[in-house]
Amino acid sequence: MKHPPYPLLPALLLLAALPVAGAPRPGEKPGAVNPRVVSLAPNITEIICAIGAVNTLVGRTSACDYPREALKDIPVVGGFGAPALEALVAARPTIVLAVDLEDDSVAGMIGRYGIAYRRLACARLVDIPAAIRLVGEITGCEARAGQAAADFEKRLGEMRSAAGKLPAGSRPSVFAEIWSDPIMTAGSASLVDDLVSLAGGRNIAGEVNKEYFNVSPEWVLARDPDLVVCLGHAAAAKIEARPGWKQLRAVRTGRVFTCVDGDLVLRAGPRVLDGAAVLSEFISGNKTNKNAASAERQIK
Repeated sequence: MKHPPYPLLPALLLLAALPVAGAPRPGEKPGAVNPRVVSLAPNITEIICAIGAVNTLVGRTSACDYPREALKDIPVVGGFGAPALEALVAARPTIVLAVDLEDDSVAGMIGRYGIAYRRLACARLVDIPAAIRLVGEITGCEARAGQAAADFEKRLGEMRSAAGKLPAGSRPSVFAEIWSDPIMTAGSASLVDDLVSLAGGRNIAGEVNKEYFNVSPEWVLARDPDLVVCLGHAAAAKIEARPGWKQLRAVRTGRVFTCVDGDLVLRAGPRVLDGAAVLSEFISGNKTNKNAASAERQIK
């Protein structure tokens, strides 16, 4: 359910009192003069930091928590896709970047304050290099962004090539659990589906042309996956205690994996290929819950 917009009057009064530092002149690109950026999505924040543009960041969401040290002094202006407009205006941004908003009318409100707004297409693997380059253009860090995007494309190509060499029919079936109550998974329109395939698996929910959706325990039982990968906070014992789930192939063979950092797999940003590498280790059988935590600590 979308939240009602933050009360406008205090924000409008604050805007009138505060000059917008570095605002571009008519006809200039948002990144042309001393950009001041507010990010409303964790993956955008990670891109900004990865290309060395953290000095342009003047606001973030409560979900923007990586890299922690670089962000510790950046003000929080609301939740993921749900800014508190008074706090946003107080940050005096020249541009606000987002991937989605809980309330679509907020974009119009931001524009009425004289602040540029840009929604980035960044939902799938193929979108990420372009998003990196665009953030580089906006922040004035084109060279580093271009290199980061090229590095991402090169590594993605290598991983796709490796996955493409897998023998036909050898891909284990994977159930990716995004949330446990109710049970939520990822369909063929999701980043998770891209990553499971890249990691050498076959997403059992790939038959559904949706991004994320809820399923019943019986739905999973009927498909009997080779692996269960939990991207939330569910414990293996809780998974195995569900009625009938002890009969799942994944449970019987000890292939229920709960030591997976969801941020590596659910954020369409620079670290997402690290997430695919972690999934690949599980899918190939090279890692277990016991040794996965140390691998994730190394990535972080």
